[in-house]
Amino acid sequence: MSSVRSVVARVGADDERLADVAWCPTQLQQHVPGDDHRVHVVGDEVFCSRIRSGADDYRYAARDGHAVAMDPVRAPDELAGRCRALADHLGLRLAGIDLRVTPEGEWFCFEVNSSPAFTFYDRHGQGIDRAVARLLMGREGVS
Repeated sequence: MSSVRSVVARVGADDERLADVAWCPTQLQQHVPGDDHRVHVVGDEVFCSRIRSGADDYRYAARDGHAVAMDPVRAPDELAGRCRALADHLGLRLAGIDLRVTPEGEWFCFEVNSSPAFTFYDRHGQGIDRAVARLLMGREGVS
């Protein structure tokens, strides 16, 4: 909604902070419980990270005293295919897709980042950086 990075926080109908944004463009959404997942689509390759945290926004968990656990996981085939199709539909060869899966197994998509900062997620050796290099060199799929 803007060029400023958002910080996700829960609000209720009686939250005093709502008065601060009464006349501003503001994005609100229903809270979805579950584990966050970040899917990076690089050409035809898909990399998925599961993120678990007690924080509303795992990117800022430490400042609120929460921990973050991140693990590379294999995206279910149907989900991986949908992520590839979404990136392709948007004309993106590189995309970061923010998802959450509920305890019941229902997937929600929050956003697609056309300029994803993948290094944060690549710390577990998934090889996103190498896939980006292959894409830039025109050598997709070559290890």
